Amino acid sequence: MAKLHMLHTKKKRAKPFLASAFFCERLVEEKDGVISVMRIVDTLTITQFLLATPTPVPVIPVDQQSMPPIGSQILIFVSFKSGDAKGKYFCQLFVVTPDGKRDPITEKSPMIFLGKEHGVNMRVNVPVPTQEGLYWFEVMVDGSLVTKMPLRIRHTKTTEKGAASPVAKKGQ
Repeated sequence: MAKLHMLHTKKKRAKPFLASAFFCERLVEEKDGVISVMRIVDTLTITQFLLATPTPVPVIPVDQQSMPPIGSQILIFVSFKSGDAKGKYFCQLFVVTPDGKRDPITEKSPMIFLGKEHGVNMRVNVPVPTQEGLYWFEVMVDGSLVTKMPLRIRHTKTTEKGAASPVAKKGQ
């Protein structure tokens, strides 16, 4: 009976609060520790440039995996606030691809929380996915899901004069 009582009175460990989680082009941390964020995104468009020729040329489909990434990397920014959480916690990020495959994109990263308004910021550069579709990036703390962030990758085609082809606009 004493064991049962101990199980019910065991205090749960406080968890940190998620302050923000998003993708951005870049961020700047000033000398005073204030962070400025540029270009928060949740959709990226990869443009394939086609040569405009005077005579019709058959279009050869391009494998989506071989299309070049738009900027090679995108920044993930995740910010936590301590609240009642104190001590060491571990954060790990995963990506779920459009076909449902789930892979880690970081190792378990330690975070030290001091309590109250103190917090921890994570910055992770990840390659821009080249396959078209919706990706979900999961933020886990000590093995528990905290949030998911969507990232949509779209493909368009354009001629060298910059006019997008009708195929590229399909489904938008």
